[in-house]
Amino acid sequence: MPVDMKNIISEKFVSMASSKSIDKITVKALIEECDISRQTFYYHFKDIMDVIEWSVNKKMEDTLLKSLKAQKPEEAIEIFILSAAQNKDLKLLNSQRREHVEMAFMRATRTYLSEMIKKSALKCK
Repeated sequence: MPVDMKNIISEKFVSMASSKSIDKITVKALIEECDISRQTFYYHFKDIMDVIEWSVNKKMEDTLLKSLKAQKPEEAIEIFILSAAQNKDLKLLNSQRREHVEMAFMRATRTYLSEMIKKSALKCK
């Protein structure tokens, strides 16, 4: 089975971010934690912000897929709230990169709402 290095890097980043500010996580520290070369890191990501955006998008995509399976809008919202609560230790919005993180959340929210509208439209037909 092939190794999903992009996901491994993201998971290590999230793990590191749960114990210290994302502003303190460097590419050097991340590649040491992942036991990979700098070249491997840059093959998958252009910088730490790219890791953050990809990680947020991946988590939101997973949450979106779960929420779209919900029978009621209330259940879908509960899935989002639980996901946010589970990831509160990351403190992404306390970062100097807050604006970028907010944009990633906004894109994911827009995608969610678009998918919900499509899903609702299909039910009405």
